[in-house]
Amino acid sequence: MATYWLISAPGEPTKEQTWQKLNSRTLEYSTNYKLQIPELRVGTLDSLLELSDDLTKIDTYVESVVHKIDRQLEDLNPEESITVNGVNVDTYITKFRWDEAKHPLKSSLREMTTAISEDVSKIDEELKAKATEYMNLKSALAAIKRKAAGTLMVKSLADVVNKSDIVDSENLTSLIIVVPKFLSKDFLVVYETLTDFVVPRS
Repeated sequence: MATYWLISAPGEPTKEQTWQKLNSRTLEYSTNYKLQIPELRVGTLDSLLELSDDLTKIDTYVESVVHKIDRQLEDLNPEESITVNGVNVDTYITKFRWDEAKHPLKSSLREMTTAISEDVSKIDEELKAKATEYMNLKSALAAIKRKAAGTLMVKSLADVVNKSDIVDSENLTSLIIVVPKFLSKDFLVVYETLTDFVVPRS
């Protein structure tokens, strides 16, 4: 994916003239795209200064969540391209449109910032829950595969030992022992003497 710089420049004397000047000065170095940002409720200078302090923290938090999502998707499917709202990232950035239904223009910058922060927080919590669920399922699947492909020390004996092979009475109890093949002859020679009350030739 390309590298993007988000630049805000004063629209003096007009926005269009600023845009044309920017394009003429950077023509050899970059391809420029105009983000369609509507007129927002700026508020007072004091409110902007107060919001500026919070924006640094929120920006860091949002960036960390985006990186976590990126890493998670990369781990799940490295060959699949990441999309935003159904389009690839480059298209979403270069053709960005303000979602007024989600962020009404009548809202203040503080309200918009809070709403965005809350949305990202919910996404972060959902990502954590999904990641935990995925890791649990992955671990369970790995355990099943180990049991299916491993030795009798770890795999299920359901396909090896039948219920009819087990004796459990007042005087006799079956004991299942797993012995490596290369030690089976040695075991058969000594197992009757390993402990008392072993049934000979059992």
